[in-house]
Amino acid sequence: MTLARVVGTAVPSRSAADIPGAVWRIVEVCDHHGKKRGSRLIALDQVNSRDDDLVMLCRGSSVRWTRETADKPVDALIVALIDIIDEGGKITYKR
Repeated sequence: MTLARVVGTAVPSRSAADIPGAVWRIVEVCDHHGKKRGSRLIALDQVNSRDDDLVMLCRGSSVRWTRETADKPVDALIVALIDIIDEGGKITYKR
């Protein structure tokens, strides 16, 4: 799992993934404080995220283990919204 921040939405006119109602979000890999740490990716959103949300991102072949993504060309999936990150009793992120 990877932390990422939602920075936008991608709206394709056609998609080989053919997932009804799919929402594609642009996410930026980040650290546990929400600071940019990596590149931008396009991920299928399964949790109705909004811009600037910190999310948990799943990547790779495990993305295709859901009913909606089985056998689909998807390699990044937003699976959770992060509300709080607590490290050793210290809150390092709060939504």
